[in-house]
Amino acid sequence: MFVSICVSFMYSVGLPILYPILAVAMIVSYWFNKVMLMRFYQRTYEFNEALPMQSMQMMKVAFIAHFVVGVVKLKMGKLIF
Repeated sequence: MFVSICVSFMYSVGLPILYPILAVAMIVSYWFNKVMLMRFYQRTYEFNEALPMQSMQMMKVAFIAHFVVGVVKLKMGKLIF
């Protein structure tokens, strides 16, 4: 799911339709994971607080990539490189 978020953020400046597509994908993923968690998965003790912190660091990278690609696309005046 994180790859979808990064790709959508990077290319959404030129393709704003990616925001609704990402929203639908995240809703479907949320409900699928919720059903699987409640019915089939078992409790794990392998994860700790490092995973959410690492995700937050990667979101910062995604934001910077969104900014850089957006500036380049708007400066060039083309939708596709």
